Amino acid sequence: MRNRYILIFIAVMMGLTHTINATYMTTATSVSWSGAYASIADGLEATLYNPAGVAMSSHKVGLNILGSYSFRFYNNGMSSNDAVRFLQKSSSGENMTDFFHQLIGYLPSTGFNTGFELSLLNFMSFFKFKHFSLGISVLPKTKIDMTVGKSLFSTLFDKIDLSNTLNMSASMTMLQYFDFNGSISTRVKFLEKALHVDGVYAGISTHVYIPTMFVSSVFDEISVSQNGVSNKLGILDYKVRMHGKTRAGVMKVIADNLARYMPAKQVDKDGNTTFPDIQGLMENGGTAGWGLGFDMGAIVQIKRWVRVGFSVTDLGFISFPTAVAVNNDIEVDLTADPTDNKSGFSSYSNMPKAIMSGFMSSLDTTDHLTETTFFMPDTAIRLGVAFTPVLNKFIEITAAADISVTDLNKCINGNVPTFNFATGVEVLPRVNWFEFVFRTAFCYNTESNIPSFSFGTGLHLGALQMEIGVKGLEALIENWGAKEVTLGLDCKFVF
Repeated sequence: MRNRYILIFIAVMMGLTHTINATYMTTATSVSWSGAYASIADGLEATLYNPAGVAMSSHKVGLNILGSYSFRFYNNGMSSNDAVRFLQKSSSGENMTDFFHQLIGYLPSTGFNTGFELSLLNFMSFFKFKHFSLGISVLPKTKIDMTVGKSLFSTLFDKIDLSNTLNMSASMTMLQYFDFNGSISTRVKFLEKALHVDGVYAGISTHVYIPTMFVSSVFDEISVSQNGVSNKLGILDYKVRMHGKTRAGVMKVIADNLARYMPAKQVDKDGNTTFPDIQGLMENGGTAGWGLGFDMGAIVQIKRWVRVGFSVTDLGFISFPTAVAVNNDIEVDLTADPTDNKSGFSSYSNMPKAIMSGFMSSLDTTDHLTETTFFMPDTAIRLGVAFTPVLNKFIEITAAADISVTDLNKCINGNVPTFNFATGVEVLPRVNWFEFVFRTAFCYNTESNIPSFSFGTGLHLGALQMEIGVKGLEALIENWGAKEVTLGLDCKFVF
């Protein structure tokens, strides 16, 4: 029974929701800089944000054998302050019409977007040699993202009017993969002479992506319309149509093991499928996914105290050559229950059951299609500048600013990429082998559409560096609130 409920949850997730977001920071250092990192990255983090920075590092070797850990939750519709206001208003019995009207007004035309990203036990390392530097990293990543069309919320909360057909779309992507990254960088001395600058660093990286599991479900057409029939109470019946496609793939080894624990197809006494053939779906969905990508970057040290950085990261693809593809074409007649004393749309008590039954039927088709499915990884373009006005043996102060375009993969699905601006400052006092780091940063991006603040701190005890970074401090500001919260933890060694 427990497995049954778990599988129902998986089926619902497959049927609900698509993009993968590059505004995400992977380490505590990058979180505390809030992404203002194209000209700052050196050493370990450079393998992720600007490979040229490895050659710029003042250290010879870097390892984070204890790993880096990060988590991010985001949405573009409701801030933490809105959630508090909602609880206050609902507990006091206030009318919520104006509240939802305001939220919907700020919602972008692309709809409501939410999701989370998790990356644990990230391994990164670099090694500097006489004429070049090498960087190696392994990053396990899990991402879930869901988008629901704005028209749904406008209809249900702003103006409940179903006299005309409601049309909307919804999509979801869940992707889990390993990112194996190798980089090489060097100092380009002949350009230094030609440009009359203190330093020019350049680097490239190659990614090999090994995905373990993905689900991508896109409903390009969801409509609710009157069918012109009313019941004996005079309440009109409606027709709901959902058309789209679900694609899924699981690494063959994982699929074969999971299939052993999946229950067989279940049918009720009327011959209706109450639980689809998930076991068969898993067996057919076993596939070997793979992907390739590359980074390139450059950093120019104009003077001792100013430098400029540019990078393009994760430009590539992830492919599942034989993913299972299921056409979802669900059509449900919603009839109000005459025994239900409630009125309006909420009286259609058969809606969830009918839609779930239709979705299960689509999963239960015996002839599942197989097709090649592609994903774009977290492609991003970054340009940044950094200033170090104070640099001596007792203290170092650095300020940086970046502009970037991320989430370029959204363009494939007809959405717009995310534009980001970030700026921050780092204060690093030191006494011999002891250093205390303090960072704070500000950023704004078009995805969450709200200014955000981050903070980071850490201790450097000789070769050992321990840091923590938090983004979303605006949650502590009254009448502001956060739409995105990110946490990063690092423990690394540099020599």
